[in-house]
Amino acid sequence: MVNQTFHTNLEVSGYYLHGVDNAHIPTSVTRLRHDHGLQAINPNAWYPADTVLDFYVAVGLADGGAFDLVDIGRHIIADFPFPPHVQTLHAALAAAPEMHRTAWRGDCQTELNVRWVGERHAQRVYHNMPLPADLVYGLCYGLVERFAPADTQNINVQQVVRGQ
Repeated sequence: MVNQTFHTNLEVSGYYLHGVDNAHIPTSVTRLRHDHGLQAINPNAWYPADTVLDFYVAVGLADGGAFDLVDIGRHIIADFPFPPHVQTLHAALAAAPEMHRTAWRGDCQTELNVRWVGERHAQRVYHNMPLPADLVYGLCYGLVERFAPADTQNINVQQVVRGQ
């Protein structure tokens, strides 16, 4: 179930679901999409947060669900419309708090802070994050895949989730 501290008027951008269309997910996840009324996903539409979050929780509880959530998170970032000035990992991480805020409509209580704690080590700190941790890990992984130079090695984007 959804974290009950979130208000029922909260909506999620279709971009937080669009990664499901391109991820390599098993048939069981396709069934879960159908069960949650998420067969056709429009990245420009808004979806009730409780439906989306319940879907992601159900995916996480299924066999291999952690891997499926990571893959979905990676594909969300691959397709997410970052502003044109975001071309590097540093810029993407700096833009992450604002990008996260624009992905929610309504009274989302989540706070996201990003800081570099070393040359190759960034830390994303969430407070009251509604998304499953494995999906968030996939989002972090996707940022590195999309924005780090191809020859870069040993980038660590650590996630810290507080207040859940």
